[in-house]
Amino acid sequence: MIRNLTLSFLFLFPILMNAQYSVSGNVKDNKGNVIDFATVALLKKSDKSLVKAEMSDENGAFKITNLTNDTFNLQISYVGFEDYTSQAIIVNGTDVSLNDIIMQTNTELIEEVVVVAK
Repeated sequence: MIRNLTLSFLFLFPILMNAQYSVSGNVKDNKGNVIDFATVALLKKSDKSLVKAEMSDENGAFKITNLTNDTFNLQISYVGFEDYTSQAIIVNGTDVSLNDIIMQTNTELIEEVVVVAK
């Protein structure tokens, strides 16, 4: 019996040590409409280095996979909306599912555009 438990542990230990986790969520505007194809980036909190970047799908959903235990910041950008940056997201032995992320409309307007052609 002890031999079987020892062998099981030896086979499972490498799998447990290389466990991979994910962060997922949905991107919406302030009216509840999905924002499709927004740029979603995951940065290490410690040094702000890019870990992985994805795009939200046509339903506004995203899932960033193959993450190890660490603390991250999530940045989301889309034309016409203010950039979104999360507080710390801690991946610690489980997948992280975020609530809907609401993007705020960018209220900065361009007053005048001049196009010159030759």
